[in-house]
Amino acid sequence: MTDIKTSAEITEEEKKKLAKRQYMREYMAKKYADPEYREKIKKINRESKAKRWNENPELRAKAYEKNNAYYHKYKDIHKQARLQMEMV
Repeated sequence: MTDIKTSAEITEEEKKKLAKRQYMREYMAKKYADPEYREKIKKINRESKAKRWNENPELRAKAYEKNNAYYHKYKDIHKQARLQMEMV
């Protein structure tokens, strides 16, 4: 668990890091507010993801396995809930 520091305990270096983090957060928010830039980045990301997906069968297999496990977990939970409802 992380320790939360009060503002009196924060060092100058940590203050600079926090200020830089805030500046970058605002800078990126402004950049992504531009619809043309946002669409450009989305297009690049989609193409990159499609290329990785098509060229790497291990990535696909891993994704299918992860999705299967995710949905089976909720299917089992749903089955248990249904059984409990029938018992009542």
